[in-house]
Amino acid sequence: MVKAYETIYILDPSLDDARWDEEIEAVKSIITAKGGEVKEVQKWGRRRLAYEIAKKREGIYTLIRFDSTADVPAELDRRFRLNESVMRHLVVLFEVCAPPAVDDGLGDSHGHGRGPRGFGGDRDRDDRGGDRFGDRGGDRGGDRGGDRGRDRDRAPHATHAAPAAHAAPAAPAPPAAAAEAAREE
Repeated sequence: MVKAYETIYILDPSLDDARWDEEIEAVKSIITAKGGEVKEVQKWGRRRLAYEIAKKREGIYTLIRFDSTADVPAELDRRFRLNESVMRHLVVLFEVCAPPAVDDGLGDSHGHGRGPRGFGGDRDRDDRGGDRFGDRGGDRGGDRGGDRGRDRDRAPHATHAAPAAHAAPAAPAPPAAAAEAAREE
């Protein structure tokens, strides 16, 4: 069964452009010799590596997309490992992904209002509520500025209560007569 694949490989930066083209042609010939078809070749050029490989800080990047049967990626992998000019390689199935959903920054469908990247959105830092993950409201001490000598025994600030959107509705109070009858029993 023919599937779409892509390979990316990094060559030794000491190679010249003619040798680079020879390496590309060698990979293309392996693909076509096994019945595959090369769809695209992207020469990304010399780039800085994220980390040193064999005491080298740069590499020559090449991406090739191709259609073939499952035996071609295995053969490419074997040949890449044998080639001393190849510093790193990867051969994977190429899947066209659906474009990501557009994030308008207004929050998710549950109305949490988190906004992009999980930031507070339309919520202020003081709207978090005091009962979430322990009491995080109020002055915790430390070197965070603010009033260090405030009276800790006074009633909590109104913003330390749970937000109204998440508060459970209060149960109706029993009538006074029913409450007295319950006490007498």
